[in-house]
Amino acid sequence: MNHFYKVLSLFLLILLTSCFGSYKNEKIIGPYSIIALDIPTDMCIIHNEKEDYSGGSVVVSNTVFEVEWNNNFIVAKQHPNSYVLKSLLKNQPKELIDSYLTKNKNEITFYYLIDVKANSLFPTLFFTPQQLELAKKELNVGNFQNKIYYENLDQRD
Repeated sequence: MNHFYKVLSLFLLILLTSCFGSYKNEKIIGPYSIIALDIPTDMCIIHNEKEDYSGGSVVVSNTVFEVEWNNNFIVAKQHPNSYVLKSLLKNQPKELIDSYLTKNKNEITFYYLIDVKANSLFPTLFFTPQQLELAKKELNVGNFQNKIYYENLDQRD
């Protein structure tokens, strides 16, 4: 997990020191925005309560390609890059790690559930859509009224 925080810290440092604007910056809800600094594959979700949007914390790292939300929850879908992938799978069984590392980046999708009402900086990670759906039922997440989808970031080879 320590490696994950190093990746997160590095990305946050880049985010905080950027002074040329961003490739894409869209508000989701409350303090949450989806942003890409330089290129589309940088797309991530940040949490920032400052009105001028300076600074902020990365909640879901790159590459986020779809976000759905309602007033209480956000669901993000991510195609992780290899660095993020290795960090997230660090404590998983070797067979699982190997199965992911042999796939094309866009063949891998991780799912994140963010509790908006709790103002969460730490989403819950799910490796399968079935795990996500079960959690959504247990937490009574409800329907999503809003969606952002970046087809160009979800291309399958």
